[in-house]
Amino acid sequence: MNGEQLAARGPGGDPGGAADQGLPLRPAGERDHHPLPGLPGIPDMVLPPVALEALVDLHTFTPEALERLATNAGAMQVETATEEFTAAMLGWPLRTFECAVPPERLGWGWAKFAFTSWKALSWVDANVWRHVAPKGWFYNVMVTGVKPS
Repeated sequence: MNGEQLAARGPGGDPGGAADQGLPLRPAGERDHHPLPGLPGIPDMVLPPVALEALVDLHTFTPEALERLATNAGAMQVETATEEFTAAMLGWPLRTFECAVPPERLGWGWAKFAFTSWKALSWVDANVWRHVAPKGWFYNVMVTGVKPS
């Protein structure tokens, strides 16, 4: 989009449901910080969105909703592409295990296994599943469009 990136943000900066609410696009560089209430004896914290991924990872945009959002924002030649179907199915348990085990105990063999497995399943997703599975089944969706002159 001519080097300009746009992002949808709902109330409080939460992207969830923004497309369905017809909310405006804002420059992607505008990052919101989300309050995280403290627990007894632990003060409240304010976290950037990337830190919240470990706590909550919601996928509320369908590829069709993203296409509509970009088109409604004025983008032309809007397309979506998806990735990670079976790779994501492997990735979730791998990351869960990695979070439960100290990194020094996993070692290089684990890293090679995890990365090689992810690469192999990403290939299967790109070369097999993308031809037969609906875009909405995939974990990641990217949307592109051209900003009119």
